Amino acid sequence: MLWILYVALEPEIRARWPHSIVTWNRLLAGRWKDPQVCSHILVGSAVGIIEWLGVEWIVWGGSGLEIARGTRHWIGGYAGALAHVLIAAFALSLIVFTIKPLVKKHLLAAVLAAAIAVFFNFGDRPAQSLQHWQLIAAYFGLFAILIFVLLRLGLVAFCAAIFFANSANNIIVGAGWTTWYAPYGLATLAMLLGIALFAFWRSLGSRELLGPE
Repeated sequence: MLWILYVALEPEIRARWPHSIVTWNRLLAGRWKDPQVCSHILVGSAVGIIEWLGVEWIVWGGSGLEIARGTRHWIGGYAGALAHVLIAAFALSLIVFTIKPLVKKHLLAAVLAAAIAVFFNFGDRPAQSLQHWQLIAAYFGLFAILIFVLLRLGLVAFCAAIFFANSANNIIVGAGWTTWYAPYGLATLAMLLGIALFAFWRSLGSRELLGPE
C-alpha cells in the first residue's frame, strides 16, 4: 500500500509541489544531519507535542501499555508507528492534492481535507455524548493543523508531527517510577527528547549555540 501510494503521488508532488519534498529527498539521500531536515523535524516535534496536549486535555488517559510488554514489543511498536506515519502522510497527501487545485488557498484546503479525515475516522460512530463531539472538534483541529504543516513545510515536518503526537501517548510513567511499565515510558520519553535535542543541535548548522559576547 505504501509503495503504491508513493509511486502514484511522488511524480505529481515533484511537478506541482516541489518544496514539500526538498527535505524528504535529502532524508532519503542519507543527509540526516542536514540543517533544514533537522529544523523541519524540530518544528514537527513541537507541533506534535502541542497537538497531543490538546487532545489529552479533552480525553485523559494514555494507551501505551501495548509497548510495555517487553523490549521487542517496544521496538516493534515504534517500527509499526513509523509505517503508520508514512501511510497516513501519503493518504492525506492524496486527499490534499485532490482538493488543493479546486480551492487554491492553503488554509481552505487544510480545513476541507481535515473535515474529510474526521469523517473517515468518526463517520461510522454514532454521536452519544458531549465528549464525543468535543473529540470530533479536537481531531478536526488536529488534522487541520497537520495538513497546514504539510502544505507549508512538507512531508518531513508532517511525519515528525504525527510520530511525536502518537508516541507522546506512550509516556506512561506516573508517580511510581518503580512500576513494571515505567521503564518503557521512560525509554519513550528519552527517545523523543533525544530526537528533539539532536534536531535542535543539527538545525544550527555551522552556527554556535552560544554566540560571542
